[in-house]
Amino acid sequence: MRRFSRFDLLHIPAAELSAAFRKRLASHRAALGALRLPAAFDDATGHLVRGWDEASAQSSDADALAAADASAGRAVAAIRSLEPAIRSSPSAQALLHGTFSAIIGARALVQSAAAGASPEARRGMLLEGSLLSSLCADVIEDARAFCREKYGDSPEVRLQRVVASGGGDEPGTGGRASGEEGGEVAQADGVLVAPFVGFALHELLKNAMGAHCRSV
Repeated sequence: MRRFSRFDLLHIPAAELSAAFRKRLASHRAALGALRLPAAFDDATGHLVRGWDEASAQSSDADALAAADASAGRAVAAIRSLEPAIRSSPSAQALLHGTFSAIIGARALVQSAAAGASPEARRGMLLEGSLLSSLCADVIEDARAFCREKYGDSPEVRLQRVVASGGGDEPGTGGRASGEEGGEVAQADGVLVAPFVGFALHELLKNAMGAHCRSV
């Protein structure tokens, strides 16, 4: 399966991004049909198969993505209802990993196409790696607010920035990374799809903070 670069998401015509999305729908649906999982996962895989079939039948990419998203949510709920040993098994994790990898790729394609035809219109979805610290700070505040609302309190979080030492301040120069609180962030080569990075960080921090509050 082709991986899309920053250049692709900025410059490829919307029609080609849509075609790539449809191709990924078909590919993941075929992969689901080929799965051989224990019977305990029949409900979860059934939700996914029906959801991907519904997505493929939609004429609108946005509606197709919504159907795939919804089926993933139902599959997660089905897996969460299983015994802990089953839902944490390699089979369960492989199913979830493959599904959410497909969902994230689909979102990037559909939302990039929907943002507009020009690179400038799509640029807001892309986040330079060097700006990750500011995104983390915003997500930490959101997660703490959520935790305070639900539990009445939230743990403190220290954001430690990693800076390059030994001449590694420019992209591609490497350098040894050292943790320095409050230091400048070295320019990073990586480009992140901002909405997905923010969501993943928020879920990770929210769950970690909740676990902390429930245990103290």
